[in-house]
Amino acid sequence: MQALLLSGSPSTQNRQGYISEIIVAGNALNHTQTDITFAMLAHLSHQYKKPESAGQWLTWICPTGLGKEALQRFDFDVLGLRILQPKQAPEIPRLMERALAAGNSHTVVVHCQAISHKRLARLERAASQGRCNGLIIRPQ
Repeated sequence: MQALLLSGSPSTQNRQGYISEIIVAGNALNHTQTDITFAMLAHLSHQYKKPESAGQWLTWICPTGLGKEALQRFDFDVLGLRILQPKQAPEIPRLMERALAAGNSHTVVVHCQAISHKRLARLERAASQGRCNGLIIRPQ
């Protein structure tokens, strides 16, 4: 598992195919954690404009609906954002694996519980196949 690097410095360019994880304190995102998460994801939604992303999306697999106001407040670029809402939480890892392997996203982000080592290995292979990074945001 690699640390998420958001800058575009030469040392981080073309670093695709990694799964990173952010662990948040508590069982749910509080207001500060939500603001930080949304700001980070909004930044990633603008990455499709960069040559190294070649028009790829930020794919956000989010178990809850997002309002238009939240996206506007954090300046999400909806042209660079694809939001998938799974019907059930157990679908999230499988949906992430498929999104990573598809190759049409620069980053796939999920909110979920802990992922098994076996599933994590599958996600890393899918990320490598799709030349895509994955980000798992989960409670502690």
